[in-house]
Amino acid sequence: MAAADGVFFSNAGVLTATGGTGTLNTAFSAIQGVKIEPRYDIAKAYGWGTILRLGAAQYNFEVDVSIEWIKWDPTTACWIGSYFLNTAGGGTVANTNTPVTFSVVVKWTNDAGTIMTLTVSNVVFKNMPVDAKMGEWVRVSLEGSGSTVAITNL
Repeated sequence: MAAADGVFFSNAGVLTATGGTGTLNTAFSAIQGVKIEPRYDIAKAYGWGTILRLGAAQYNFEVDVSIEWIKWDPTTACWIGSYFLNTAGGGTVANTNTPVTFSVVVKWTNDAGTIMTLTVSNVVFKNMPVDAKMGEWVRVSLEGSGSTVAITNL
């Protein structure tokens, strides 16, 4: 490793999500977990006379995104849950087949001071479980997928 290389610790980071009518910018203050997984579907070609793969092609690129947190501003003007249900916020379900899209930005700083940023665009969340168990903090999570990801180091 070069002298400027460092390691990233997942407890030191910032995650923001922007979407809806353009005024939402939610910073999650007590993140329990973030997973960003860029992936392709792969088509494999096999033929008679060999057990070896003859070819492969990638298609259907997506970026799976899951976020879990336990602390948030519950007001409908700020909370991402209000915009997950309806582009205008307000905490009610919109009667539309057009999903709300978000941008998700995750930043981690390593022990050498380098910031790695992952920006996932056109994220559509498919569900928002709220998990409340006796003796535990209330957890909220979002799971969905985006169309592209950009990784930068500053």
